[in-house]
Amino acid sequence: MIYNNYKDENVITSKTRYSVTGLLELCDTSKPLPLSKVAESTGIALNYLEQLFRKLRQANIVQSVRGPGGGYQLSLPARAFSVADVALAVEDNFSVTGCAAESAISCVARPGKCRTHTLWQEVSNHMYAHLQGITIDDVYNGNIHPTMADGDLLRKRQKMREGLWVFEERALQ
Repeated sequence: MIYNNYKDENVITSKTRYSVTGLLELCDTSKPLPLSKVAESTGIALNYLEQLFRKLRQANIVQSVRGPGGGYQLSLPARAFSVADVALAVEDNFSVTGCAAESAISCVARPGKCRTHTLWQEVSNHMYAHLQGITIDDVYNGNIHPTMADGDLLRKRQKMREGLWVFEERALQ
């Protein structure tokens, strides 16, 4: 029996994707923007945006302005917030490990950590470091430089599934 302290979810969910999308709408204006306008322009459900922006406000990424002409605006310039900051604000779990760091029981229901814990913790750490280096301003202005071409991973997976992928020489040594 596998014991998992976390829900089986992706680390980066629609919470982060939709939060970043909503924040990009705020970059278009210096005035507060009602969430209804954000919902209309992005196609994201208003009640979902309300939940996300509540968390973003608690994390001081956005501020709300009440009254006529009110809405949400960034609390600082867009270059002040990384995508990692947004993810940490809205995600329930930012780790691909199944083990809770504070738990005495691992994901395999034994004391200590499972054998793959360090591997997956390092994947989480690298993902966080990468997203920490990308600001909302970078996303808004298209200043993200791909590390590989679109579709490379999908093509590799397809070749592996078809038995056409050749592994590197290091595997044979």
